Amino acid sequence: MSTLTVNLKTDTRNTFSQWNNIAARNPHLLETTSTSSDENFIWLRNDLPLNVYARTITSYLVASPYRIVHCDTGFNSYVSWNHSMDYSSFELPSGEVRYRADSRKVAVHEMGHCEGLGHSGLSDAIMKQGDVPFVTVQSNDRTGIIRIYGAYP
Repeated sequence: MSTLTVNLKTDTRNTFSQWNNIAARNPHLLETTSTSSDENFIWLRNDLPLNVYARTITSYLVASPYRIVHCDTGFNSYVSWNHSMDYSSFELPSGEVRYRADSRKVAVHEMGHCEGLGHSGLSDAIMKQGDVPFVTVQSNDRTGIIRIYGAYP
């Protein structure tokens, strides 16, 4: 297993408590193991467009009660992952453009999709598509989760 994968997994696991402490729902986000791979729910993808940092695929139970039953998150293997708080691009000597991104921001954002949130048009939400100046769940994200699942009693 590569160091890159370990860092992405750690950054993603570290988002669970942020999301799990918001609303009254069960089960909360948790990592499950796969018999086919030790990568569990996170994998590196080399088929994403270069400017797409990650993609989350979520399966829902549409019968009442509404709930998410499975979520997979794939991180772009061509992105230079870091903890620099930025999204930026750089050019290789060959002229090819590559991207760098803060894995903590992307992990929190993608786990928001696993919780059932879409992209937000609000600038002060981790679910905003594009660069945000924080790596944590924000008040507008909390409001969205509580609307879906209800507040803790």
